[in-house]
Amino acid sequence: MLSDLEGQEIKAELYHYEQKRAACITALKIVQRHRGWVSDENIHAIAGLLEVTPDELDSVASFYNLIFRQPVGKHVILLCDSVSCWIWDRVIAWSYACIAVPGVICAAKRPAC
Repeated sequence: MLSDLEGQEIKAELYHYEQKRAACITALKIVQRHRGWVSDENIHAIAGLLEVTPDELDSVASFYNLIFRQPVGKHVILLCDSVSCWIWDRVIAWSYACIAVPGVICAAKRPAC
């Protein structure tokens, strides 16, 4: 269930798009900004507003790594994992992150050396 404020913000954004489905990322960001993440219940509510199926919206939400489908901490540290970062040597970035935030990042999936 979306809050009244979330619903109003999403409906206000719909005027910027020719088709409602085009506002799916914006709608997901609005809910995430208010709640910190997007639950299955929120997916169903947003899908109803945008006139898409929950599966379609979930596909979009799970594709973008900045839409959180599970609760996350207050501070989220994102490390680049693209090809350009591998060229730069991501292992160095992981090492710096582990020094800066011991026990948090280091417990995550670490690249092979």
